[in-house]
Amino acid sequence: MNYKKIGSFIRNLRNDNNLSQYKLAEMIPISRQAVSKWERGETIPDSSTLVKLSEIFNVTINELLLGQKNVKNNINELQEITLNIVDENNKKDKKYKKLFLIFFVIIITMIMFFLTYYFINSYNSIKVYTIRGNSDNFLVRNGIFVITKEKLYFELGDIEYDNNDITINLISLYNRNDNKLIISSTRKVLITDYYGYNEYFNYNSISSELNDFYLVIKYNDSKTETIHLRLEEDFANDNLIFSKTEKIG
Repeated sequence: MNYKKIGSFIRNLRNDNNLSQYKLAEMIPISRQAVSKWERGETIPDSSTLVKLSEIFNVTINELLLGQKNVKNNINELQEITLNIVDENNKKDKKYKKLFLIFFVIIITMIMFFLTYYFINSYNSIKVYTIRGNSDNFLVRNGIFVITKEKLYFELGDIEYDNNDITINLISLYNRNDNKLIISSTRKVLITDYYGYNEYFNYNSISSELNDFYLVIKYNDSKTETIHLRLEEDFANDNLIFSKTEKIG
């Protein structure tokens, strides 16, 4: 299809009918810039505009597409134009399909990247341990140790004893691995630990230290008892599918 020839034909028809580009554009209606592009051979009118141009200039659509009048004997050339139009439409369809496919792949890739990032940063990122322990005179229970990627929470829980003559003077929490004193207190032990400067627990090694916590209780001024604390995992967000447990009873 010869865009230049079609554009020149439209320009000649417009001039023959004493129409300016603005006037022709108003009659269709369409922008003056569109008419200018036709006449320069950059684009051609669409199907609905071709119908209106054929009515305005009293020519056939075949004559417009061929770029000249009296095309009865140019059947082969018209067939070629028709085939070119079909080919161009097919090319446009393929282009749009390709663009849609690229857009679809980009969206899926972004979703997969986000889900992977979220999974890596969230999977198994929270662990909850119960804390228990006992010695001759003392029982530790209801303690809880929560490990996240940002903080740790350590609550010793209840320290129970049956002897009314016992008075607790000091509670000290140790990491026996390096005999490190984590905290001493005369009250209930509750630690909120941030990673970094002056941290109580090292996040990178905490998993290997879970069996190395000891509680030293000083009571009745001079007596002490050491309790090896048992930390047992109670929860971890390591399930790919969450299933709600039905209420029992």
